Amino acid sequence: MDSQDSATFQPSNPQFEQSSQSSTPNPILQSPKKSIKTKYLVGILIILIVAVAAYSLLAGHSGRSTATSTTAAKPTAPTTTIPRTSTSYSNASYVVESSSQGTAIINGTKLVKNFDFGGTLVYDPQNQYTYIQTSKNIAVINGTKFIGNISIRRSSVLIPTVVAYDPYNNYIYAVNSSSQGENSYIGVISGMGIISKIPIPSLGNQGIVSAVYDPINHYVYLANFTKDILVVNGTSLVGIIPQKSTLYNITLDPTNGYVYAYGSGNANCQNGGYVLYVINGTSNIDSFCTGTGAVPVYDPSSGYIYSPYSSSIRSKKLNLLVLKGSSIFANMSLGAGGWETSLLYDPYNQNLYITSGNTDKTFIVKGTSMVSTMNNTLGPVILSDPYMYLVKDFIEGDTAMTLNVVDNTTMVGTVQLPGLLFSSVYDPSNHYTYIETETSTNGTIQVMDGLSIVGTIPINISYVGELYLV
Repeated sequence: MDSQDSATFQPSNPQFEQSSQSSTPNPILQSPKKSIKTKYLVGILIILIVAVAAYSLLAGHSGRSTATSTTAAKPTAPTTTIPRTSTSYSNASYVVESSSQGTAIINGTKLVKNFDFGGTLVYDPQNQYTYIQTSKNIAVINGTKFIGNISIRRSSVLIPTVVAYDPYNNYIYAVNSSSQGENSYIGVISGMGIISKIPIPSLGNQGIVSAVYDPINHYVYLANFTKDILVVNGTSLVGIIPQKSTLYNITLDPTNGYVYAYGSGNANCQNGGYVLYVINGTSNIDSFCTGTGAVPVYDPSSGYIYSPYSSSIRSKKLNLLVLKGSSIFANMSLGAGGWETSLLYDPYNQNLYITSGNTDKTFIVKGTSMVSTMNNTLGPVILSDPYMYLVKDFIEGDTAMTLNVVDNTTMVGTVQLPGLLFSSVYDPSNHYTYIETETSTNGTIQVMDGLSIVGTIPINISYVGELYLV
């Protein structure tokens, strides 16, 4: 690393003032171009970014370690909120499949209930309510029973979106923002009512893309795609952290409360301005120029934050930045690789799986050591117990996918999917993995137990959406 390795931002509202240290982020790497498989890797991105957001929100709330996975293809501007804030609770009993067209409730291998509304959702384990953002209001269900609606004003541009659960206060947060001069606010929900409205600046047309809960200071961090990170404590807005980047995701280290924000467009970083900000409380304390790569992953066994990258736009070498707090602990060279990268942390074996989509290779890292490599793999999908599923390489135009099944560092089998992967979730209560696929005419949810498909649940193609665990 060169002499620009100690950049610190001191935020003021609404813009940064330059501190006594250099305001240029650490120039770790440059961003590379994308390959022709981006269409499908962006689809996998939505699946994997769900898991990392969920892990960050729950790290201080649940004692159970949960797999976190991310993907590296540069995200496009989302039209709805991306973060999924409930994917692993110890009392989980239902898998919920939800899209803008409807919601399906699954128990085990059976479809037990359909609702004709749907959208992004957040689960409250305290009252066991599921809050679903519909086109008109927030619908509330308990198990398979509809409880009622919570009325919240819709702006002329965006539907108010449920984005986060606060386990300290048992609050649900719903963001209502507009770029048309209307009042924007965060609705604070408790039970079946809005108990407070927190005024916020307009977030533009994109809304919140990621959220984490910090168990140390009890703050909830809400990242806006095009502007800032909002910091909420209970019913108060305690900070707005301006960023010089388009934000894609935020990740939490629950041991020190540091938040890591990954984005692009920072003028001080070359080749797309990809950057990783380190946040403590309501301030940026450091930043590192990175590149097109997967959003960071937290390893609870070591306390490391991992961020992969290619060192230049022309590089065919994959590297791994390892942070401890706000310091660089290691900068690993993994070997031949590329920039369409995805990550998955396996808490059972304490391995990190790093897949380079354009070279179809997976690197397996434990701590700061490379322990193995695997070929013919496009990207991690989801962790089960004890297996992990990786998408086998496919050709553009394929209408189905094959999963490679991995046990620690050994390939133990394959599973054929009837369509293209859309969404997935693992249920630790029954050890089933639910994988939603779609073709041009229909959708299905494959229920997997290890190497076996134990159930197939048909889903109307217009209902294909995201899978959640509640």
